[in-house]
Amino acid sequence: MTPMRGLAAAFAAALLGVLAGGCQYPRDVEGTLDRVEGGTMRVGVSHNEPWVTVEGSAPGGVEPEVIRGFAATIDARIEWVPGDSEQLVEALETGQLDVVLAGFTRSSEHRRKVALTRPYVDTELLLAHPPGEPMPEERHDVRIGVEAHSQAAGLLDHKTDYGLLELESLAGIDRPALVWDYWLDDLRLESTGEDLIDEEHALAVRFGENAFLVELERYLLEREGVWRSLVDREGEP
Repeated sequence: MTPMRGLAAAFAAALLGVLAGGCQYPRDVEGTLDRVEGGTMRVGVSHNEPWVTVEGSAPGGVEPEVIRGFAATIDARIEWVPGDSEQLVEALETGQLDVVLAGFTRSSEHRRKVALTRPYVDTELLLAHPPGEPMPEERHDVRIGVEAHSQAAGLLDHKTDYGLLELESLAGIDRPALVWDYWLDDLRLESTGEDLIDEEHALAVRFGENAFLVELERYLLEREGVWRSLVDREGEP
């Protein structure tokens, strides 16, 4: 069983336990779920490819597509609010927004201010190589391709003994590289099995809006495989 499937099973079991025990369904302090069902859901969006792209009036990327699907299940209209992630989190805290999409992970510093959903997809930053060209045994002899000025460049420099080769683009790369798992097919690379980061991606909602959170998490977990395919599609290098 994959970690995500195990998480979905645990969530379903916990929910059944609540119902079997006669406990009340989680409630919202401010009645978010009741208000957005058949009404308007205010969604903050901050540019962070491939998770959110803000161009014009209709944001794109992984998470806007996720939330559009969720909105359809509760007959909600979406009011998009673009902005800086810090400002959007503050607006969420004060009840001006219902959801914030910004490519947050479960380790985000914002977890102390807002509620993060259970992870809907995991991604890895990993070492990869061209098929048929295994990694040399001596790390000092290898220069790993990375996007210039990226998070990957900093991590490779501080966490490994490999040499660094910063490139403006990884398109057409024919050498070992440090890449996100959803880039492998596009770059025609194979994973070495060594990762530097394992990130759990989540959406942000307001603390206390528990019924709304449970409904959103149910939607995310029931469609686990859909989100993986969506990330692979949207996550081009």
